[in-house]
Amino acid sequence: PERCVYVGDAERDMIAARAAGMPAVLAAFGYIDPTARWQDWPHVARIDRLGDLLPWLRSRGLPGGAAKAAR
Repeated sequence: PERCVYVGDAERDMIAARAAGMPAVLAAFGYIDPTARWQDWPHVARIDRLGDLLPWLRSRGLPGGAAKAAR
């Protein structure tokens, strides 16, 4: 888990990430209920589009930040 990042769009995703010992990244472009209080969910970062994930990983030196796309 220390080499993983959990990306999710629900509070249960953020809770599952924490329980697994992974940093949680909130995918704000997902299916978040407009009434949800996502600011209160346990997450280390919020991304507004999938293309924001790799730059975020790289900026923190996390695994996958330098990964090449799978073929």
